[in-house]
Amino acid sequence: MTTRWFDRSRYREQSEYWSAASIHGMACSAHYLASGAGAEVLHANGNAFDAAIAISLALSVCEPAGSGLGGMGMMVGYDARASRVFALAAPCRAPRLATSEAIKTANRYRGHAAVATPALCALLHHLHVHYGSCPRDVVAAGALALARDGFEVTSTLATLLGQYARALGGGEGLAPFFENSKAVAAGTRVRQPLLHAALDSLVRDGFDTFYTGDIGRSIDVDMRLNGGFVRSTDLESMLDLQETIPLAVPFDEGVAWTVGPPAGGLNLLQLLGMAGRLPHEVLDLRTPAGAVAVAKCIRQVRRDRTRYRLKIGAESPLAAAHLNTPEGLDDAITAAGLGEAGETSHFCVADRAGNWVSMTQSVERSFGAGLGAPDLGFVYNGYLRGFKIENRRHPHYLQPGVAARSNAAPTLIVKDAGVIAAVGSTGSERMQSGIFEVLLRLRHSEPFAAVAAPRLHATPEGRVLLEQARFDAATLAALNDAGFDLEDVGAYAFSMGGLQLLTRQGREFVGVGEPRRDGLAVAV
Repeated sequence: MTTRWFDRSRYREQSEYWSAASIHGMACSAHYLASGAGAEVLHANGNAFDAAIAISLALSVCEPAGSGLGGMGMMVGYDARASRVFALAAPCRAPRLATSEAIKTANRYRGHAAVATPALCALLHHLHVHYGSCPRDVVAAGALALARDGFEVTSTLATLLGQYARALGGGEGLAPFFENSKAVAAGTRVRQPLLHAALDSLVRDGFDTFYTGDIGRSIDVDMRLNGGFVRSTDLESMLDLQETIPLAVPFDEGVAWTVGPPAGGLNLLQLLGMAGRLPHEVLDLRTPAGAVAVAKCIRQVRRDRTRYRLKIGAESPLAAAHLNTPEGLDDAITAAGLGEAGETSHFCVADRAGNWVSMTQSVERSFGAGLGAPDLGFVYNGYLRGFKIENRRHPHYLQPGVAARSNAAPTLIVKDAGVIAAVGSTGSERMQSGIFEVLLRLRHSEPFAAVAAPRLHATPEGRVLLEQARFDAATLAALNDAGFDLEDVGAYAFSMGGLQLLTRQGREFVGVGEPRRDGLAVAV
């Protein structure tokens, strides 16, 4: 099989370009080179947690639009030795100086004043110390090679660079991706020596030194000089990362586990809970009626998010617990008319010992704040732009130390014998709807078909965004008859998310990378 791997858009319907199978372990991520870095660590007898760190660092090199060292991470993992599911939520947090009064006069949409305190390296540090089995130089080898030797810019990344070129301007942290202020073309080999040096220092001194060493000091100086809010004290506070118990709901014959607030798993669990209380044929996306029913479920969950916004936005999901009780789910089904009465990166990895990771990481919208420190080589997140500064009652009101909210919903499906699937997506508010639809399609489709199938998303107002040309006329007519306003986003639309899926079928792992992006599953 020979092709230009940086541009596989013509092969979106051919599973061999996106998926793989193995009995020895699997890594699938939003970028084929990051998947390869994870598979290499598994091949070197590292576990799934080592491989997760390898993929995370590699994505920081080759997918700067979606994630990086300057951003956040949310993950749910399965520790096979303890037969235990756990979650690590590492959201970016509002710096101590970023009060609503201070930020009103700042440009918090791009630039230094948009930056919240980075959190990803705190997650990687915890994962390596408590679950890793390989030295840091082993888990970082792939990322170091990509930064030092370079990689070919994919067509997806080249398109994004072109779209955002004016806003980015080839700023610090993105300079290697621009020539004469113009974004490089697909296929261009890009080397990142500054990022290589930053990664090398983390390998040498520890991932925690992102906050306490030279990198942290460089961030502090850069922020002071350029009107940013992050300081050394904010960075040091991120190392107090605690594991949390993920949220769970029965789904089919297993249990779905995902990350709660400030991540977006609560909405996904409501969708899966509704699916568990409806006959399978009601939500069969192969039929027009099934597509309508799925759109109604998504619309209702989005409406409930608005209705319960003060509760869902809280740090604890307990205040909105009613949504996922049998009574609450039945109420949602009835309200949806089915009863009788958000840029990001994702990856999944599993090893042959039974350890699994599903992890989403982000710098907020494409390319985050659009720049980074001049001597570090990575892009800062842009999470301060999402906080509210007017309504003090809003759950996302800006206060020092408050976590930035995310739609991320990394998910594991667990049965008695262990994990049978890991899934997650990018795409802002379309994350949960994409995961929901793929899990529904897995009831009757093979993994690649489930991921590649056309997707839709419903808004609280009743708009349905969908890959219109890939749905049949009967389904489009049924959606129209149900009162939805249809909005075509194009076939294999980037906006419909970057979903990665890893399943276990008997002794075999089957992985699928997102054909709408640069995804790939790599077998061990």
